[in-house]
Amino acid sequence: LEIENNSSDQVVLAAGILYPDDFDLDEKKYTVSFDWEGELSSLIGSFEIELTDGKFIVMPPGSKVYVYSKVVPEETGDLDVQGLIYYATEEKYQKMAPGFLTDIPDDYEESEISSSILAEKKPCNWWPICM
Repeated sequence: LEIENNSSDQVVLAAGILYPDDFDLDEKKYTVSFDWEGELSSLIGSFEIELTDGKFIVMPPGSKVYVYSKVVPEETGDLDVQGLIYYATEEKYQKMAPGFLTDIPDDYEESEISSSILAEKKPCNWWPICM
């Protein structure tokens, strides 16, 4: 999930990835990379979809956040993946330094994106042991 702040305002957001129920996949921990001011750094964070447990990131204009999921489905077939994004642009966040917020915003908006991917069975190259 790639999120870019292409506005002129600073944004605070929380994001996560959801999978369809028929694949029985659930992940609450993601690798999150931040890209702003020409530098890239990585952090490990826990991004809960429920906002009461979520962590919000302060993003300056022109910045990007990448949320990576490491869940590997055991089933094959079409996998409909959803990205959920909760964000706020209140004036009180405009002068904050980039990083994590300790408090959840009182007023936020929700956005969602979705994509369908084909989950294929991994080929076995190490017969008789397959991983």
